[in-house]
Amino acid sequence: MANPKAGIRPYLRALSGWAWNRQNDAKTHGLSLQEETLTEMLLLRIAKDCKSLGLQVKMFTRHEEKRNGADWEWFVKGQRCSIGYRIQAKRLYHAGPLRGQYGGHDPKGPQTAKLIKDAGTNNIPIYIFYNHSSTTVFGGRRSRGFRGPSYWGCSYASASSVKAANSRKPSDLVTHMHPWHELFNHCILAQKKAAETAASANILRADGREAIPSDPQQDGEPAWIQMLGNATDIEGYLREHDLAGVAYIDATNAKLDWSAE
Repeated sequence: MANPKAGIRPYLRALSGWAWNRQNDAKTHGLSLQEETLTEMLLLRIAKDCKSLGLQVKMFTRHEEKRNGADWEWFVKGQRCSIGYRIQAKRLYHAGPLRGQYGGHDPKGPQTAKLIKDAGTNNIPIYIFYNHSSTTVFGGRRSRGFRGPSYWGCSYASASSVKAANSRKPSDLVTHMHPWHELFNHCILAQKKAAETAASANILRADGREAIPSDPQQDGEPAWIQMLGNATDIEGYLREHDLAGVAYIDATNAKLDWSAE
C-alpha cells in the first residue's frame, strides 16, 4: 500500500503503479476502467492516505452521466507556492482497432486547442495519461531512480507538446511525457523562475525537453473553491465551464511538502 510518509515522489510513484496494475486487472476480467473512474479513485486515495498528515482534499464532480471529454481543474495550495491545472485525462485502449493507443484523443480535433484556451492565465493545461502493459514503449525508462515500467501508470504532458506531436500513439507522445511524480516540479520551477526573471512567458525544464506554461496562481484562489459547500452553485459552475470535476488539494498544514526538491 502506498505510504505518503515516505515522501511525495515515492507516494505518487506508488499510486502510478497501483493505477497500472488496476488497469491490467480490469483487462483480465474483461473490464475497461474509464478516465473519470481512475481520476476519482486516485483523488479518493490521496484524500484518505494523506488525511492523517494534514493534507485536505475537497472534490466535486458533475452529477451528469454524459461528461466524457470534459476537463478537471485541480488547485494545489502548497507551503511555498500555489498552482492550478486544467487537466484532461486519456487512457490507453486495451482492445479494438485502437488497442495500444489513446483512443479517446483525436489529434485532428479541437480538443487540445480548447484545453489550452480554457486553462486561461491561472492554470497550466496538461494531459494526464493512464497507461498499462499493452505497449512496451515505457519499458526501461527511468526517472529519479525509479525503475519502470509501472511508474508510468500515470503520466502527464503539457497540452502544447501534445498538440505539436499530433498523434494518439504512445510511441509518438512518450518523449513529451513525464511520470506524474514529477508533476509538482512546476511549483519548484515557478519559484526559481520568479527569483530570476518575471519577463519570460515559459519555464524550461532543466533538460530542455519542454516549455511549460508558467503563470501559477500565487494570490487568491479559484472562484469554485468558495462554492464547494453549495452543490447547486458548484454544479452550475462546472456546467458553465465545461468541467467534469474540481479538486482542491490544500497542503499548507501538511506534514509532507508537495513542492519538495
